[in-house]
Amino acid sequence: MKKVKSNDGIAAWKIDNGLERFLGKCADRGEFGKRLYVGFYRLFDAEYYKKGLKFIDRNIEAFVPGGVTEKQHKQYVRDMVYSLHRFGCMFDEYFMFRYPVLNTKGREAFITDKKRWDYYARMNRDENKILFNDKEKAYELFGKYYHRELIKITGEGDKELFSAFAARHTRFIVKPYDGSGGKGIAILDSADFSDTDALFAEVLSRGTTVCEELIKEVPELQALHPSSINTVRVPTVLAGGEVHIFCPFMRIGKGGSVVDNAASGGVFAAVDPDTGIVTSRGIDEHGHEFLVHPDTGFVIPGFRIPRWDEAVALVNELARVVEGNHYCGWDLALTEDGWIMVEGNPRGQLVEQYVTHNGCREELEKLIGIIEKENTEA
Repeated sequence: MKKVKSNDGIAAWKIDNGLERFLGKCADRGEFGKRLYVGFYRLFDAEYYKKGLKFIDRNIEAFVPGGVTEKQHKQYVRDMVYSLHRFGCMFDEYFMFRYPVLNTKGREAFITDKKRWDYYARMNRDENKILFNDKEKAYELFGKYYHRELIKITGEGDKELFSAFAARHTRFIVKPYDGSGGKGIAILDSADFSDTDALFAEVLSRGTTVCEELIKEVPELQALHPSSINTVRVPTVLAGGEVHIFCPFMRIGKGGSVVDNAASGGVFAAVDPDTGIVTSRGIDEHGHEFLVHPDTGFVIPGFRIPRWDEAVALVNELARVVEGNHYCGWDLALTEDGWIMVEGNPRGQLVEQYVTHNGCREELEKLIGIIEKENTEA
């Protein structure tokens, strides 16, 4: 019995055999087939099934105001387990994509969390991952697009390097070296420590880190949420010799956080790739929607991102830097000197689907078809 596991060691999420596929088709047709399909997983993947129940309950509680009846709970469990194994849909995505009101065709339109890894594997060379995952290597490769200083701190041997950096930048941002989602990021100020030794000790206490010069963004974007840098993710797909802007979105901090990541409470909203105008309400990772920002009160839909044509020009250049990589989500910030690269993420979630509630699988499949045709003819 073959179990399907996504790239990068993601837990196996699907049993790939003839019976499973047959039951999946039956489940698409109605509740009786869905009961059989879920029963299959409850029997043949009992450990994974049981572990998932607590996460199902957690998401039902978060996304269904007022709670559910016992009958409704059973229906949710059955449909969410079915959606996980049939479509690769995680339990939070189930609500964010509005799966409860979609039929099979509607559900298949989304690039779900479990399936996105296979798409990225078809677009990007596996050996290139380290160029983005390793923050030091990323800085070496893309340094001219950062327009700020970055150093890696691993231990006591980096004290001299750090002291020189801290002398140049009395306030700076520190990030976990292997971190993601904005977790563990903080701004440190030399004025809050007795001396450089105390400041260095604080950095060392965080493990292996990178220290970065602070980004000073333009007033128009800083006003959206002053505590954070409010960035734009502009995913690109390089296909047919052209760079295609694919489902861009804006990220805005919330609640005084120093980062704008959704995983840290930030708000994100869809952006029109041609004009740079925000086209949706904001939404957070719990599905809460915002017409106006809850802290600063600015109206989110209709906001025009400044100098959008320059952002597009930048990602057109960035998309061609790494040979063999056809997809990447570029996080950009706008300073008085222009757009700069915050980081590149070749495997990030396509959260633009969250805010539009429209799947973009078909569009991506067409672009991948062009890429694979190019590779075959090369």
